[in-house]
Amino acid sequence: MSKFTSHYNSGVHITFDNGYTVSIQWGPSTYSQHHNLDSLSYEKLEAPSTPSALANGWSSNTAEVAVMKLEEDKDTIWYNPITLELGDPEGWMTTEQVVDVLQRVEQISVGKIRRLINRCPA
Repeated sequence: MSKFTSHYNSGVHITFDNGYTVSIQWGPSTYSQHHNLDSLSYEKLEAPSTPSALANGWSSNTAEVAVMKLEEDKDTIWYNPITLELGDPEGWMTTEQVVDVLQRVEQISVGKIRRLINRCPA
């Protein structure tokens, strides 16, 4: 079942019916605009914890993105979001790049990654 999961008001996981999850994180200590911020910066930057901050949201121009799949043996397999090959998350991705990752991951056949490298962002 597809679903959204929030993480500490600084990111989201989107899980598709094919079992793959895209993690999009932009809070402190991620490879994003807020990379050099620690958790104490939340209050200083008014991360969503007060009514006014919740109304305005916690924003960033870039995000850290990962593609994950929980295997039957309960191990999580990590894929690079640009190549869709085994690998690490990618940092400082733009909104356009994240949309491309979401579209490509949603198209993965159930149970295996199809090679979609020719559609990878430059």
